[in-house]
Amino acid sequence: MRRTPIPMMTRRSIFLTGGSGYLGSALLRELLRRGHRVTAFVRERSQNRLPWHEALRVVTGDLTDPNLMLPTERFDAIVHCAAMPKLAGASQIAMEQANVAPVEFLAAHAKRTGVARFLHVSTAFVGADDDGVLAEASANEESCSNTYEKTKTKAEGLLLGRVDGLEVFRPGIILPEWMSSREEIEKSPLGPFFEALDVTGRGTCRLGAQAHIRPGFCRRTDVVRFIAGRLEAAPKPNSLWNLVSPERPTVAEIGRAFVRAGLAMHFEFLPRSRHPMFRPWDNYLSRDRRWEQTNTCAEANRIIGGLNNISETYLEMLGRSWLNAEILKEVSA
Repeated sequence: MRRTPIPMMTRRSIFLTGGSGYLGSALLRELLRRGHRVTAFVRERSQNRLPWHEALRVVTGDLTDPNLMLPTERFDAIVHCAAMPKLAGASQIAMEQANVAPVEFLAAHAKRTGVARFLHVSTAFVGADDDGVLAEASANEESCSNTYEKTKTKAEGLLLGRVDGLEVFRPGIILPEWMSSREEIEKSPLGPFFEALDVTGRGTCRLGAQAHIRPGFCRRTDVVRFIAGRLEAAPKPNSLWNLVSPERPTVAEIGRAFVRAGLAMHFEFLPRSRHPMFRPWDNYLSRDRRWEQTNTCAEANRIIGGLNNISETYLEMLGRSWLNAEILKEVSA
């Protein structure tokens, strides 16, 4: 089906960070498809991953470099996707340098150059209230459970009230598209989980989890379309969008889907995962988190037709895609 071109008056000049990453690369493709002009900021070693496009300019550098010089032109918007989403294995100093320092740098740059919109990608796992509910409001750093959550919460606090046209996007555990390549699944949050299942032999998987918990999954296509849609809509300064699929399977249902896919023979739920490769996930499979989404769902219905649900069938398909790609890889080797 032919797509309707975007009218010239709605096209934007966008400065995008993290354009070679798992979420940022998909957002880059969507922004170019919609006709926007994008300046993608990436590390030098990542520039070859970007597509060629007449509306794309690539700038290389390191956002943690205190001597970094960014383009001084006045962009319509800065979209900050770059981050270090590690749940384990990174020091607090490294996480602060990757997830907090660049936010301060970009906020100052936006103010200095008069950027009208600042769209910041955070996470649905910033600090919630004492009841485990994350409101569509500022987060509570005291309730964070790891360094990643703390740095993302701190970054939000640095931006709120400091930059013009700020909107914060809080995606959950971002899952790839319906029919994904192994490469895309590997880059997704599920990649390390599937790799751990491979390492443990696909027998009985003993997870640190509670069977009734519904993890905060979301679809990458929804996140990308929502951010692009908000960029094209009228600004809503200091809005915080909790991007989690409204209906999601329980941990027990996820286990059944992965067993049907052939990723494991059985799942057993314990207070703590037996294998260290699974332990970074314990917090997300055993902690009861809920999200206020009144404004988010209303806006999603308006600009993208609503957020998609996550089903057992969808997760089973991702598991089968992983295994099928693995078989093809072995055959061609």
